[in-house]
Amino acid sequence: VAALRLLSGPLGGGDKGFVTYSMNLLSPVWPQVSGVFGAGLPVLDATGGQYEGFNYLGAGVLLLGAVALAGLVWRPAPWRQWRGLLMMLGGLALLSLSSRVYAGPVRLIDLGAKPWEDLFGTFRAPGRAFWPVGYALMLGAVAGAARLPARSAAAVLAVAAVLQVVDAGPLRAGARSGWERGAGIPVTAPPCSASRRIPAVRRTPRRRRRGL
Repeated sequence: VAALRLLSGPLGGGDKGFVTYSMNLLSPVWPQVSGVFGAGLPVLDATGGQYEGFNYLGAGVLLLGAVALAGLVWRPAPWRQWRGLLMMLGGLALLSLSSRVYAGPVRLIDLGAKPWEDLFGTFRAPGRAFWPVGYALMLGAVAGAARLPARSAAAVLAVAAVLQVVDAGPLRAGARSGWERGAGIPVTAPPCSASRRIPAVRRTPRRRRRGL
């Protein structure tokens, strides 16, 4: 972080969105724009910019996480070999919350904007720092559920997959409507007319040199 800060310019010149574009503490587990709990549920936003920290894991992943946690009670997993990874993910999770931590609309912790905004202002949207943590939680939940007996694991994974697809339905519909309104970048090129076609490049054979 210090090296990135120095390479980005003088100290104190960071972007001022470190607190605004943070993640809400409840964002990973609180249903938002959910196909299971309600498509009208809004995104948790206590700062006016916490949509950048939208990290709802989904009903399927939450189900797998609950099953994995219950399985750890009966069959503890060896955590020592994952200490480095867990420390890195924990640091990213703390960074995503910024120096002002909100749980819904309630401010839980306020360490002020300075000097944190100057140190970490390079990360213009710290809420996105939770993305690797979310993917790690998803993979860990799947791995934890897979420790169940084969039939039970298959049933739980199938139910979780269906829940996840249904829960993400409103998000997919919103993305699709955005593309239909022309908000996205076109991925198909216009047809090329005959007059604008690029002629094929002909390769001329090289002449062999005669040996002396």
